[in-house]
Amino acid sequence: MVGSTDTNISATVTIDASSSGGTASITVTSNGYSGSGNNFVESGSGDSPTSGAAWVEVAPSPTVAITRQSLMQFSATGSPQGGSFSYVAGCLNGSCPGPEPLIAFSTGVTAQTNPNAAVLSNPDNPCANQVPCPGLLSGITATYTLPDPILILNGSAQFNVATFGLSCYDTTTQQQWGTAPDSCFTTTITVNGVPVTYSGYTSNPPLLPAGNYCNAFLAQFALQGSASLTDGTLWQYSPYIRQVTQITGHDGSPVTAGQTVARDLAVIPTVGVLVDINGLGNGLSANDTGGRIQGYRFDVYMGVGAGACTGTPANSNIMAVSGCNPGNSACPASTTVGQ
Repeated sequence: MVGSTDTNISATVTIDASSSGGTASITVTSNGYSGSGNNFVESGSGDSPTSGAAWVEVAPSPTVAITRQSLMQFSATGSPQGGSFSYVAGCLNGSCPGPEPLIAFSTGVTAQTNPNAAVLSNPDNPCANQVPCPGLLSGITATYTLPDPILILNGSAQFNVATFGLSCYDTTTQQQWGTAPDSCFTTTITVNGVPVTYSGYTSNPPLLPAGNYCNAFLAQFALQGSASLTDGTLWQYSPYIRQVTQITGHDGSPVTAGQTVARDLAVIPTVGVLVDINGLGNGLSANDTGGRIQGYRFDVYMGVGAGACTGTPANSNIMAVSGCNPGNSACPASTTVGQ
């Protein structure tokens, strides 16, 4: 530079984010004169503006595409090569924070592997004392970032996945709650957050055969939705107490131990939906409902008697990544990609 004071020159360049890679010419103008070439110097009296050319590199916007191989496995491909991947889960149904699915790179895969393989896993139950806890709908976002010393260059893609809180229900039996009137057991059921204990017996309750019934049995009959009496007959509670030859779900089809789940109609409103539940099984029938099954909850039917639920994942009230087939906006299919 010539002169006693340096001249600072700045320019603002706007680049279309959709531009392809390459270089573009820009012109910078100085209210000074050029000593030689493009060297701008401090303005002198009566000097005219001078300009010179410069070049700016335009980097392409990175892109990422997702493929889901199964309920729990997916892969992401980034372009152009040379970037790195990161993943995050974010809730979509308004109950944030919540039990988001966990995401990890597959074995032997790093953030720089392209294509990149990743796996989902069930979150922990966040509710106190591990009581049945609702899940939520999450968006799984894959971000692909290119290295650049100045700009942040990344692209992203997303798919949605539902997590359900599990519980277990069965067909209660009259004999498991004792013998009325003198040998009835007790049971405690939480109603609207308040524990209620049922003991004693009731004589000739409406719609059941005449006789004495332990109140613990009657309470469990109402809670579970079906019962087997000591004479071997089957009874259902909803929509009214009645004797049946076969226990059926809300949709009218039979319930099957280990294959039937009760759901919230607001999440799965249609008939004939099969659900895949990580840690429990695939192709279970969502053909029942329950008054306490609200939001992202599944109640899994396990058969007759209290022992039917013992030791099952559902009875442990786990959270489980799940998919509906066919899917809907509230419960996406097991291999759905996109919003």
